[in-house]
Amino acid sequence: FQYMAMEEGGALGKLSFPLNLINSDALPTATGGLEASCANGFRLLEIPATGHYPMLEKPEAFNQLLAEALKGITADKTKQNREEHLVH
Repeated sequence: FQYMAMEEGGALGKLSFPLNLINSDALPTATGGLEASCANGFRLLEIPATGHYPMLEKPEAFNQLLAEALKGITADKTKQNREEHLVH
């Protein structure tokens, strides 16, 4: 993510929602660039004991975390819609 933060950091700051990441825990995810770049924050979900392809190595765990991330996105969107209706 440090390379992406250097090249695409501006795009991350334009996101109107938190960024969800599903990653292996084999190598620690450098979150400094994400913390600095993601205006609405980010959520890191890790799959233990996997390598570069956690979605292939542990598909059940990946799908569970993907479902969790999607539920979070839906909840965030529902909350945002409620807040927008309260303001208007």
